[in-house]
Amino acid sequence: MLNIFPNKFARGFIIVIDLFIIIMAYVLAFTARYERIAPRNIEAFMSVIPWILLISVVFICIYEVDRLIQYDVWDIVRKLAVSLTFIMLLTMTASFLFREFALPRSVIILAHVFAFVMLLTWKVLYTKYNQLSRKGKLMFIGAESEFNEMEDNLSQFLSNNGNAKYYDKKSSVQQLKSQLLNYDFVFLSSSLEEDKKNRIIFHAMKNNKLVYVVPTVNELLVMNTSVTTLDDTMVMQVKPFTLPVAQLALKRITDIVFSLAILVPTLPVCLIAALVIKLEDGGSIFFKQDRIGKDHKQFQILKFRSMVENAEEKTGPTLAQSGDDRITKIGRFMRKTRIDELPQAD
Repeated sequence: MLNIFPNKFARGFIIVIDLFIIIMAYVLAFTARYERIAPRNIEAFMSVIPWILLISVVFICIYEVDRLIQYDVWDIVRKLAVSLTFIMLLTMTASFLFREFALPRSVIILAHVFAFVMLLTWKVLYTKYNQLSRKGKLMFIGAESEFNEMEDNLSQFLSNNGNAKYYDKKSSVQQLKSQLLNYDFVFLSSSLEEDKKNRIIFHAMKNNKLVYVVPTVNELLVMNTSVTTLDDTMVMQVKPFTLPVAQLALKRITDIVFSLAILVPTLPVCLIAALVIKLEDGGSIFFKQDRIGKDHKQFQILKFRSMVENAEEKTGPTLAQSGDDRITKIGRFMRKTRIDELPQAD
């Protein structure tokens, strides 16, 4: 799927609405469950609210439920079902760990049923509106192979209200600038020459066109910058990726606490996944791959195996494509629900 990120304000707005809906779902659950709510139930709920909000934000971001760009009902259903299931299980865990037994399990379950219906309704309406509002024509400048790979996603981006057209990156700047005036959206390939890219961006912005750039690795690195001056010249300083000691310590504590919290409710899922993988083809349960980590040290990632045994033996490390015949039947389900990532999370 095309990875076009909404702006920070839009994502923040979506998260705030999501959290409000989740809290309202608890209010509805209490109302449906009890004619008169006991004070101890309210106190228990108020004590757990910070954890509900924190857990909700984490899983909303993990499953990208806040990135409402493409209109795909089943994708939203899947993401909501999985994220709300984890939120519910971890909320139960939090209420147990903090001994807030006055928050009934039936209320937690009912609240998440209400939350699913309300969140699904709001997100479908928002994404549908977001997509219908993108009317117009789209211009893609770059390599033809890259356009062919992205064409379906570009069409989805425009819904049924527009069309996407390819322009060769070898075309002159003048030709591209004159054609650009006929389009509403401009997508620039990562393979476009830097000078040409800058001139087209400037011209597009000057004519109030929306511009999307497929970034290069260098551009991604430069995004982590701060602006300063050297005499009378403005320069961008690339920030180091390392964290201060205090933040590193806090991150480590957070990693351990959340890993332990997630391990309890996900352990049955992990055991079932391991059993099903073994029964399907008798191969290894886990997939291991060498990666470079902190301080350039090599380590092995650990996932549940979702492909046939030794899938990369002939092709080498290759990203899985849609309909990849190397993916097993259970592997497709695990990839869709992110279950294959659980060994890393735990």
